[in-house]
Amino acid sequence: TLKILCSQAAISIENAESVNHLKVEHDFSSKLIQNSPAIISGIEKTGKTILVNPACYRITGYNPDELVGKNWWTTLYPGVYYAQVEKLFKENHFGKASQHEMTLVAKDGSEKILSWNTATIKSHEGDDDIIIGFGNDITERKLAQEKLYKNEELFRATFEQAPIGIVNTTLDGKLIRTNQYFSKFL
Repeated sequence: TLKILCSQAAISIENAESVNHLKVEHDFSSKLIQNSPAIISGIEKTGKTILVNPACYRITGYNPDELVGKNWWTTLYPGVYYAQVEKLFKENHFGKASQHEMTLVAKDGSEKILSWNTATIKSHEGDDDIIIGFGNDITERKLAQEKLYKNEELFRATFEQAPIGIVNTTLDGKLIRTNQYFSKFL
């Protein structure tokens, strides 16, 4: 009986260590989700939102209780924005890891451009797929790129159409580019 008691004690200690290890892993995962600068969302294929982290509020303005249980797609992609969702499903980005950009409508009506990385997993019950999304807000970067592109176009137009000759050279005097007016003198 002492042998059985010692065996049961060893099993209890092992179980306690396993439970403690699981708690540590759970706490670590929860901290990652709660402190991520990216939106982390869990969405059923029907669109029902089952999980959002605090970054979702910072980016969209929606509190978790305004999204959980609601349709993610129709809430954040209303009207003409919903075409992106249809395209996403048509191209079947689910079932494998994928990356895509989508423009959503925040609670205040502003547009937010997000770069999404998604993966599909089975629910605890095993019958429904859950889309896990990691969304990074790239709105400012996209706007800066657009502004840079427009400024570059303006510079090129000004350079080419200037009523004086303009030459762009390297430091040692090699021609890189000339405008049309200068080309008349070559």
